[in-house]
Amino acid sequence: MSDSVSQTSFDFDSLIDLPSELPRLHFAQSSCDMRSHCCKKIPSSAGIYRITCTANEKVYIGSSVNLRKRHNYHFEDLKNNKHANKHLQRAWCKYGPGSFVFEVIELVLPPFLVTQEQYWIDTLQAVENGFNIMPIAGSTVGRKVSDETRTKLVDARQRRGPISFETRAKMSASHKAENLSLETRAKLSASHKAENLTPETRMKISNASRNRSSETRAKISKSNTGKTHSLETRAKLSENNKGKKRSTETRAKMREAQVNQMATMIITDPNGIEYKVTGIKAFCKSHGLCNTAMTTVAQGKQKNHKGWISRYADKDESTS
Repeated sequence: MSDSVSQTSFDFDSLIDLPSELPRLHFAQSSCDMRSHCCKKIPSSAGIYRITCTANEKVYIGSSVNLRKRHNYHFEDLKNNKHANKHLQRAWCKYGPGSFVFEVIELVLPPFLVTQEQYWIDTLQAVENGFNIMPIAGSTVGRKVSDETRTKLVDARQRRGPISFETRAKMSASHKAENLSLETRAKLSASHKAENLTPETRMKISNASRNRSSETRAKISKSNTGKTHSLETRAKLSENNKGKKRSTETRAKMREAQVNQMATMIITDPNGIEYKVTGIKAFCKSHGLCNTAMTTVAQGKQKNHKGWISRYADKDESTS
């Protein structure tokens, strides 16, 4: 793709309301000193912008559905020393506002903003030799967060409360509409593969899965009931698991799970009626119970499940 012509042609006269003093071109060469707070040359259109520090030639690449508002946002935050990008803020404080230029480098329709932002980040090496923190446009991959920031994020999330079903549906729809390029997908995959989780983090993830309540387990089970993988997905899962060797610990856990599944249990319903059951899966299914939860009760990790209690049968009870 050349600097002046996009891979896809659009009629911007009909789609974007450009100021009269700007040329109606896909590549808008409109630069403005950031000291001009309300720069009339910057259109209120969607596009890609570049902030250049003329003192060291470093750049910051960004995208916005409203370039004029984004310009004002950067100016206000930098002026008040509260910009989220610490590298850009430090340079601003060091060299002063006169050393910074805001340029609109490309006008883009909103659905293509992330793709084009990624193109310019890569082309201008805005991460390696610039102010950009994240190598992937529209993603926080590669960004290191301080402990103080983590605490603030947790507090904010707890104050916000649960996300409504309406908001969840909107978030789901927005993600389904995303079509990442193969190059971007490869970068995301590589960044995830490079992550080395600490033993402490791994333990936290493991414990979070193990300590789910019976209600949460039932919801997960219900959401997955009736779902079937496509033949393509099955083939991929099969291919990914080929050659994998389970550890001795994992094998022991699987054997234990199988033994527990066929173990004899004494199950008592809410009315006090006892049932002697060997292999609880079918019994739980017929009584609307979760066999995993009943096993957890038998192990003493949970008091009851829907008012039902269970225990492993003694040797005498198992043989009688």
